[in-house]
Amino acid sequence: MTGETRREERTKREITAAHVFPVLLTVAVAWVYTLIVVSSQIYLPPPALTPIEEPPSTTPQEGLTNPAPYLNMMIFIGYVAVGGVIVYVLTSRFPKSIKYLAAALFGLSGFATLYLYGFMLMDLFHVNVVQSIDQLLLAVSLLMAGLLVLMLWSKRGVLRVISASIVGAGAGVYLGASMPLWTTLVIIVGISLYDIVAVYKGPLGRLAQLDLITLRGLVVDFMDVFLGLGDIVFYSMLIAFSYWHLTLLAGLAATAGILVGFGITLLAVKKGGPAPGLPASLIIGLGLALLTTLL
Repeated sequence: MTGETRREERTKREITAAHVFPVLLTVAVAWVYTLIVVSSQIYLPPPALTPIEEPPSTTPQEGLTNPAPYLNMMIFIGYVAVGGVIVYVLTSRFPKSIKYLAAALFGLSGFATLYLYGFMLMDLFHVNVVQSIDQLLLAVSLLMAGLLVLMLWSKRGVLRVISASIVGAGAGVYLGASMPLWTTLVIIVGISLYDIVAVYKGPLGRLAQLDLITLRGLVVDFMDVFLGLGDIVFYSMLIAFSYWHLTLLAGLAATAGILVGFGITLLAVKKGGPAPGLPASLIIGLGLALLTTLL
């Protein structure tokens, strides 16, 4: 089947309200994780992807005129860009091997997510984490991570979406609750712009021309629409950021913006070809969240 034929089929594909299900589930799972983080009050260290310490600031002028958020943003997006190139090269040259690599990375992420939030739940319910309990948590997390990998390769699209949401939302909420305020805000804007470039001029657009089924673990497919795991991560990051750094109302506004933005993205997909999944959802969601601070 030629590229033109595939593009024709995508143009004719009908987009329905059911296609919103992956993002609906993602935001629901993200809220569960966010409430766990907020309730547990466990300190989450910032990820290694944002190594520059952001000095304390009390006003937007102080925060946004400091170079730290922008340096962190460049480092963060640099890692994302290099990762995208590597995935494209491996997928184009080793299409069979990338399937197992993607599954392995997904399983590892699932294990880390389940263990982290399991630990926070035990702290929330005042469970003493003795050695035997910790070993049990490790074993359960490992078994459930294996189950998530199996679900990811299920023939049922709903199971694939559930699996991807559990892992992606967990990672996104961790980022949104652990990174400094201004760094996170700048990254949300920066990654939205990068997504446009990567889809239309970079490796993500080229990946869309390959067999994306082999990339399950990095993407999730539902009713012939592919959603990157990174999209799930950043949607969840915005929700956690809005609630953690702003207010509950801001988190709810961000959620509404994500859903509206994804609806706009689906309209772009309906016209044929790939469309960036982040810009509309993140910019609208962030804009609505920030507007609530003026109320």
